Amino acid sequence: MGDLFLPLVQRYGIDFGLMLDVMDLVCPALRNPLVATMMSPLEYVGHGAVGGMIGLALLGYGYFYKNHRIRQAGIAVFVALAVAAGVAAALKYTVQLPHPQLPSEYGLPSGRTSAAFALASTLSATFPGLSPVFFGLALLAGIARLYSPAHYTWSIIGGAIIGLATGFAIALKLIPRGNSFRQNSL
Repeated sequence: MGDLFLPLVQRYGIDFGLMLDVMDLVCPALRNPLVATMMSPLEYVGHGAVGGMIGLALLGYGYFYKNHRIRQAGIAVFVALAVAAGVAAALKYTVQLPHPQLPSEYGLPSGRTSAAFALASTLSATFPGLSPVFFGLALLAGIARLYSPAHYTWSIIGGAIIGLATGFAIALKLIPRGNSFRQNSL
């Protein structure tokens, strides 16, 4: 019964020595003050408060201009962020991969990366022409989490997969079809 509570990574013998810092491996020149200054704000793209403010702005715009599609997009942002956070938290306590900087916390998957990709997925369903911008920012948020180094590579990939899956599924369910930002309907 005692080994039931052992972290899965210890139980299956994952060697943390193999989890190299990808940023140092790919390009050591990236470790400089200028890049560090640029990366730090990018981490906030995946912060739940940023996504919440975007959802609130969409919700307000939708109500004020009586745009049902935008209003639903605001709701979808909130739901996608909540579901992605719940799935990420459940997996953190199931997998129990240690956090690179905080050994007392778990790191797989990255919650901020899952939030960034859930937000990007939901927003791209609403504003398809801006999809490259949304996914570019989500990708940069994940890279910033690697750069800090707040997560291992697999934590970022896992967070991205969770965010994509939850964001697209919720957007398909909640956001009415239509291409126009100005589409007004009640």
